[in-house]
Amino acid sequence: MKHLYFEWLYQLVCGHEIASYRRLLRFLFDTDFYYLLDMDSNRGVDGLDLRYQFCYEHKYEYSLLGTELSDKPCSVLEVMIALALRFEEGTMYDQDIGDRLPMWFFDMLQSLGLAGMDDYNFNEARAQVIITNFLNRDYEPDGIGGLFYIPDYDRDLREVDLWCQACWFFDRQL
Repeated sequence: MKHLYFEWLYQLVCGHEIASYRRLLRFLFDTDFYYLLDMDSNRGVDGLDLRYQFCYEHKYEYSLLGTELSDKPCSVLEVMIALALRFEEGTMYDQDIGDRLPMWFFDMLQSLGLAGMDDYNFNEARAQVIITNFLNRDYEPDGIGGLFYIPDYDRDLREVDLWCQACWFFDRQL
């Protein structure tokens, strides 16, 4: 069941990619999300909600997935997909353009510095440093090294929660 769930997550953001990012996404899936700002607990809740969405869409009893993931906190991958999904479905949806969920997800990978880590270029040690820096908010004030890069922004993104960062980022996309 855990494998099916990972494959579902993978298809949400990489289903149409030519290059494979399975190694990177598996690493992100295996990395627990933790937060330093209290408001970011909501991002973890959103990420965990993906588990319910998966079960609902596939008509599985949640207890089947819950058994395998009951002791696993929300992953970094789940947080990133949940953020991208929340914006695509709730704020940025445009019927004429179509689904941009993968684009928003890859924007985050780009900002983190992970976009070049397809299966042929994956470096787990480097990915670990990057994700640790992100989780510890040890990235640039403009968001380089975090999930959202906002050039020439007048606030230090390390001091605000991920939802505010995302709102400011997507506001610049309009």
